[in-house]
Amino acid sequence: MSTTGVVDLGWDPAPIYIARWNPKVPAHGIAFLIGMGMYGGFVSIKYSFEINAFTVLDPMDYGWGQDLLILLRDEVIGTPLAAKVFQVIDEIWLHDLEIQLFCNRQKNPN
Repeated sequence: MSTTGVVDLGWDPAPIYIARWNPKVPAHGIAFLIGMGMYGGFVSIKYSFEINAFTVLDPMDYGWGQDLLILLRDEVIGTPLAAKVFQVIDEIWLHDLEIQLFCNRQKNPN
């Protein structure tokens, strides 16, 4: 399954995202591709239910396609971009209804 959206934080351009997950295999977590237009590329992130954490991925760590400029993990972590990306992921996590429904099913499988 997937969901997409625009994150309204008052930035120009506004960040965009796609999130993907497999409801039959929740252990794979949720993959996020966040378009950070102001930084000229995308950031790939994975949420793991097993460790209850987000991880910034390198471009080759998830199959988003080769036509996208996905920033390296080292280009994000430890930079001002990291704080911006996690601000975006926080908004997505709190406000995307499809993600909330999927996560709630993981917490309450019955």
